[in-house]
Amino acid sequence: MKTNRSFTLVEMVIVAGIVGLLAAITLPGFLRARVRAQNANFLNDLRVATDAFVLYSLENGEYPAARNAGEEPVEMRDYLQRLVWNESTPIGGLWDWDNGEYWYAAGLAVSDTTAAATRMQDIDAIIDDGSLGSGFFQTRGGNAYVYIIEF
Repeated sequence: MKTNRSFTLVEMVIVAGIVGLLAAITLPGFLRARVRAQNANFLNDLRVATDAFVLYSLENGEYPAARNAGEEPVEMRDYLQRLVWNESTPIGGLWDWDNGEYWYAAGLAVSDTTAAATRMQDIDAIIDDGSLGSGFFQTRGGNAYVYIIEF
């Protein structure tokens, strides 16, 4: 007598259900970890760029002139070697240098970001006071946010 050593359809459905359940449980955790990693990369790049602009100001007595989003100030090329200025930031959008264009004297902004306002509030809570309407990290209007270097 020959025995058949294969899985039944019921066993296959049970295994598929268990794998699906495990995926449903772990996927949100992976997505949160991905967002936290992107936020950390953005914060690191923001600190590096801010320090570069402050160093430039200390060495030259003034900040470089304002530029459009994604346009790196020519004077900053030696200071921003590690940062890719004209590509998307880790949270979406482009870097934007502001000097005297808005209600603050100098600031480093990210324009046209695809990040939700709640995500930006989470970033603000790490940097500042958690309110995008006050402090050093604020909304600049639309989908733009700025880290104010000098008021």
